[in-house]
Amino acid sequence: MSSVIVLSKVESDEKFPPIYFKIADESHFWCQWRFRIFLRILKDLHIDTEAYWKVLDVGCGNGIVRRQLEARTAWITDGTDFPLEALEKNVGVKGKTFRYNVFEEREEFRHSYDAIILFDVLEHIEDPPRFLRALDFHLKPGGWLFINVPALEALRSPYDAVQGHLRRYTPKMLKSEFSGLSFAVESVLYWGMMQLPLLLARKAVLSMVKKKGDVYKIGFQPPAKFVNTILVMIMKLETTILRRPPIGTSVLGAFRKKP
Repeated sequence: MSSVIVLSKVESDEKFPPIYFKIADESHFWCQWRFRIFLRILKDLHIDTEAYWKVLDVGCGNGIVRRQLEARTAWITDGTDFPLEALEKNVGVKGKTFRYNVFEEREEFRHSYDAIILFDVLEHIEDPPRFLRALDFHLKPGGWLFINVPALEALRSPYDAVQGHLRRYTPKMLKSEFSGLSFAVESVLYWGMMQLPLLLARKAVLSMVKKKGDVYKIGFQPPAKFVNTILVMIMKLETTILRRPPIGTSVLGAFRKKP
């Protein structure tokens, strides 16, 4: 299903320029790395990927995670985001694609989903607790919320600035966002430890780059296919020898809504 169902009016898409969605795809080493860690968490928590769950990917972008999930699970994934150019790329998925602001809390979505995916979105949100309460509205009692965020303020670079990252997290910081909310913390971990030198180098290089488009390309796109292939090999090495790295470039957490 590829048609976009427009439910919310959005004034501007400029906070997330289209160039990012042209660079990011399922072959990108980072997207593969993140998904590999996510599958591991699902396995460790004994979450049934063969159940016919209804899942909402909030901030779905061009549909990478939706396609990854539907290729490896029996889940049906709906997706929502704002940029129409990205939403129109949500092809090859079974669920519906919405242009929808979750703060509206439309009644037809009340307690509709078995799980919500929130990958690399929370760091953009000015009021995380309010945003998480809005997600709670959409989630069934006992449902799961999976969150990925960038890690460590020491890694902040011009790339974070053009991406609109308001913060980079530690596991403790991510857990603290749920204070006073009706969720249990099931698993929170760092991943991407072997990316640390890469992000430190990125920080140094991007300090000399002025054009926003160049920051996107240099900051996220491997310079050649063979480099991406090498980084995929590094990903496989790290995820084989380290189940829970002591530090990393991202944090991924699993939270369960209390019944």
